[in-house]
Amino acid sequence: MLAELQKDLKKRNELFAKADSLSAELQRIKERVDVSALKREIQDLETRLSLVALPNLPEGIRFSKELLKEKAEEKERLSREITAKQTRVEKNLEVIEQDSEFLRDHADTEKKVEEQLRLVRDIERKIRVLRKAIEAIDLTAESLRSRVKPAVENYMGHILPAITSGRYKAVRLDED
Repeated sequence: MLAELQKDLKKRNELFAKADSLSAELQRIKERVDVSALKREIQDLETRLSLVALPNLPEGIRFSKELLKEKAEEKERLSREITAKQTRVEKNLEVIEQDSEFLRDHADTEKKVEEQLRLVRDIERKIRVLRKAIEAIDLTAESLRSRVKPAVENYMGHILPAITSGRYKAVRLDED
């Protein structure tokens, strides 16, 4: 029991020492901080707060924290929408600039297409002329063959028996 009393006494002395230390610290804080100035400032703020008057709202309108919160959330949502749309507008402007540049780079495309169409018409005209020329040549060749064929058959009929020792007397030519 004596041991316990000595322990308690030691603990009590430690607590008193701690209390003295805290008192000294409090005194140092009071010296650094002007408590009376803080009290005057608090009174001044309370006076100014009491003078603040909320504006009178029109008849039938009441202030509501819920409505204020709802409008603040709506404002935030609209701000996000505006930011998203501004981003989309910037992207669209970039696309427009790229497309404009492409159009500037390819401004002469219509002229090139017209030139190619002119070339195609010229080539088609040449093809028609060549087809007519081939047709004319074929007709001329046919005409010549039909005129030359009887003369060749007649001539061959005269010399064929001499070169074949009388074995063949006439020749008939086909289209080939």
